[in-house]
Amino acid sequence: MAYKVISGFQDTGTGVFYDIHKEIDPKNKNLKKYLEAGVVIDDNPKKVIKEKAENTKE
Repeated sequence: MAYKVISGFQDTGTGVFYDIHKEIDPKNKNLKKYLEAGVVIDDNPKKVIKEKAENTKE
């Protein structure tokens, strides 16, 4: 998975500064906290599932 920093920030608990666009390791113990704060996003491409509409002809 690719988690990217969308807003540079410093984790006050660890003192680590994260630059914008840096990738965060999915095993980072603070990842959930960063995702909830909105400073990191999941940058993985999502699969688009197309459903066939009912009552349509092919």
